[in-house]
Amino acid sequence: VRQFCRNYWTDKIPFSLPENGNELVTLILAFDQGTEENLLREEIRSFLRQLVQQTREYRFRPVAGVGITGETVESLAVAYREARTNLQKNLYYDRAADGEEAEADVSDERESLYPVLERLTQEEDPSRARSEIRALIRGERPENEDRRELFLSYVDSAVELLSRFHVPCEEQCFALRRSIQEAEPSVAERYANQVEALLIDSVDKCAAAKNREKMHYLESAMHYIEEHYSDSMLSLSSVGEKCGISGGDLSRLFTQYYHENFTDYLNRFRVERAGLLLSQTSMTIAEVGLRTGFNSPQNFSRVFKKYKNTTPSQYRMEERK
Repeated sequence: VRQFCRNYWTDKIPFSLPENGNELVTLILAFDQGTEENLLREEIRSFLRQLVQQTREYRFRPVAGVGITGETVESLAVAYREARTNLQKNLYYDRAADGEEAEADVSDERESLYPVLERLTQEEDPSRARSEIRALIRGERPENEDRRELFLSYVDSAVELLSRFHVPCEEQCFALRRSIQEAEPSVAERYANQVEALLIDSVDKCAAAKNREKMHYLESAMHYIEEHYSDSMLSLSSVGEKCGISGGDLSRLFTQYYHENFTDYLNRFRVERAGLLLSQTSMTIAEVGLRTGFNSPQNFSRVFKKYKNTTPSQYRMEERK
């Protein structure tokens, strides 16, 4: 399977095949920015069809799950979760189709919008998220499609998203679902605008909740730094561990909200505290460096000059004039 992936995608687009050490093959594709999602999905469907044909002689049948990411490296995690969710779903129904006593009717499965909505909560530009939702509601669909069932699945996806982010689901959401469920399939289209509004509102609220969650991690990290900045062993990973977030994710939050990395934030904080001690105490310069978490007098002088454009001794003289 891995070799087929290489043969198919080489000379097409950049790709990566990370080693997982198990039967799961992860394929990451880097399409050009601006590639339409329907074209992207069609190319992937073509690849999967050929993969099935190429593996017919073997004693296994490949099953795949697809996740569509955004334009940032951070969104890869969301795409991976979406792909894993879709893989589990496809494995479930693939096995149900093989089982003689399976009660699940694969044809009755509703289209879930949850992975798409979760991805849209990470969209930095809210207008783009709203445009994608409008395209989903108003875009061309198969003529024989049951719009009532589709809209019911969309409402269910919105409820699932709100539940994931602990956002209360208001009564009008359930009222809309009841109205759609009781409507004749031929008139379900009249609810398109309400479903669209519900999806947009749900994504907006969950994006806000996610931002509050991010700020909670940042505030916890800043508080921990304030309490422990004098520890020269303080690191990104140790602060992240104390705050319940990975070091990589914490670093991205500092860059996103403060436009500087964790190390710059920590050093700047230490330098500000060192400045107070230099101007308001009689501690030696070396002692000030020690008290503010630097690992050597030389490192203290170098970092201090970087942020204050002057040496610690010059700074002390200027502040005491």
